[in-house]
Amino acid sequence: MDQAALNKYIDSLFAAHAPSVAPEKLEDYQKLLLEDILEAINTRLVSLLPEDKQKELETLLDTEPKEEQL
Repeated sequence: MDQAALNKYIDSLFAAHAPSVAPEKLEDYQKLLLEDILEAINTRLVSLLPEDKQKELETLLDTEPKEEQL
């Protein structure tokens, strides 16, 4: 799922379930929800890796890798 699709999904959630959210608060809530969704996706993807690859990834991330290393 790409960023545009996630944003569209979040917009639809707010339209359906929180139509009374003040417009000045809506963008903040949308950003928070997007961060939570992305964190959940990343957590799930990492959990699917074998344990040795999870440790390897953790070690790599601890070294502040460059984009191409990721």
